[in-house]
Amino acid sequence: MIVSKNELKILGVNLDCGITWELHLQKTISKVRSLIFWLRFVRRHLSLQDKVRIVQAQVISRLTFASPVWSHTISFRLCAKI
Repeated sequence: MIVSKNELKILGVNLDCGITWELHLQKTISKVRSLIFWLRFVRRHLSLQDKVRIVQAQVISRLTFASPVWSHTISFRLCAKI
């Protein structure tokens, strides 16, 4: 039996039934905000170089993951959230 779903995660990309990328971006933005929130607590204990490495590895990589696929199709409203 085949069950229909409204959303699906394939290779780290969240797809909704309309392929609007809104679900993918909402989940990505939520993860990034959470990371930035926790970085605020440890920033005093890190060097500038370590902070840059963490942001590049954990924030920028998440924001740009699969961007060649979705970046040209998103609305201005979604783009402003990023």
